[in-house]
Amino acid sequence: MAEVRLLQVSSNLSVAVHGPRADRALSQCPGQRPECALARADYALILARLGLPSGEPEPEIWIALAARSMPGRAQARRVLAKRDEANTLSARTDLDGMGEGLRDAGEWPTGPPTPVIGLGLSGAPGLGVGGSIQYVDSDLLWRGWRLDATLAATTRRIGAAAIHLRTDRAMLGASVGRLVLDNYRRGVTQTVWTAEAEIAARRGPVWLGPMIRWDDGRPGHGLTGGWRDQWAPVSASVLVEASFWRYQHVRADVDVVLDVPVTDRGRLAARALGAASPGSEAPWWRRPVVGGGRVLRGAPAYRWRGDLLLAGVLEWRQQLWGPLGGVVFAEGAWIEDGLRPGGGLGLRLHLPPQPLNTARLDVGAGAEGLTITVGWQEAF
Repeated sequence: MAEVRLLQVSSNLSVAVHGPRADRALSQCPGQRPECALARADYALILARLGLPSGEPEPEIWIALAARSMPGRAQARRVLAKRDEANTLSARTDLDGMGEGLRDAGEWPTGPPTPVIGLGLSGAPGLGVGGSIQYVDSDLLWRGWRLDATLAATTRRIGAAAIHLRTDRAMLGASVGRLVLDNYRRGVTQTVWTAEAEIAARRGPVWLGPMIRWDDGRPGHGLTGGWRDQWAPVSASVLVEASFWRYQHVRADVDVVLDVPVTDRGRLAARALGAASPGSEAPWWRRPVVGGGRVLRGAPAYRWRGDLLLAGVLEWRQQLWGPLGGVVFAEGAWIEDGLRPGGGLGLRLHLPPQPLNTARLDVGAGAEGLTITVGWQEAF
């Protein structure tokens, strides 16, 4: 069942690779054999965790067949299926790795993730339609480094390339991009080339270090730092950047996200966001902004900018059928001396491995009329 288990830790291309291999292996394994019954139970349980239909009968049928000669392993599957508590495994000596993980840690250790190649899509008024490719290695060369590299482009000739390396003690990053930005206040469109590099020391959830930036012919350097932590069901982050050379610029961002399961198939998510750059001398595109796929989906991308931003989103996420989900959201932002409300509906296609691979389609309504945005991963 290695092929099925790889669906949890591989790229969003893995369904086309590991799924058919698992199907072929199961077709050659008679269900009346205990080890084959256990494999079919794993198949159904793992695909259910990924939100994918397996086409198999309920896993309890296979668990019961396997229990005749593998009672400990079968009991572990009952725990994974939430039919029994983990403490029922405490006296078992005939467990496999899944059962030992459930017994000792209350969860199934699926093993280290493989390198991920992810394909994404994006699109919104003011942004164009485009795609991205991302490569993530959570344990680069088995040295504890996490590598994250992204390449993205849209039909509006907007593009970006970025690479980041992280460990428990350090962060390094570099990016280059070509932006086509609409300045709605001035009624002009500007093409901007930008590049940035940073290095930071890291201690737990806190990091701080120097950065250098080149914004369309305007170099600057300074410091960047922040704090990011998570306590289920809440995550929070603070990001601060300051430039001292060629222009004065200080900006601080605060982001708090809540994600709470309410029913077996429904979740309530909320986000509060604040940003400020008082008296900044940086180029106008460095100011806080809303509009597009992440904040204020009922408006074109980068619609409003200002020195102070306060925004909030409330979203209900409902699993509809298999990998298909739906959302209803209400949102608003106070920026540029005005309140900008919005709301809308959306569809989600959840692909393995979760939570990285979710295709998003939203229809938002606001002062700008109806706006359609597409993207990869949840909006927050």
